[in-house]
Amino acid sequence: MIMRRVLVVALSLAAAPLALAADFLSTETLEVVKVAGPLAPDPAAPFWDSAPVATALAGPQHTIRLHDRRANDAVDRATARTIRVRAATDGLKSPPIGV
Repeated sequence: MIMRRVLVVALSLAAAPLALAADFLSTETLEVVKVAGPLAPDPAAPFWDSAPVATALAGPQHTIRLHDRRANDAVDRATARTIRVRAATDGLKSPPIGV
């Protein structure tokens, strides 16, 4: 009986990190909707209004410095903010948008 209790406790302790990892991954995962192509590259296209929205925290890039004092000062003053993100794929290799 004692051995059974020890086994139950050991198994529940082993499962705890897995549950924490699953919780973390659920907050770090972005749902991507698969749609029939071609995917509209225009962010104002009506399709995007119905795509699922995720929120993410976006922060300024502090690991580089530019040869532009005003740009560096702006980055130093910038703070993290919450953004809304939508993602979709048509399964095709599309050319880069906005290049």
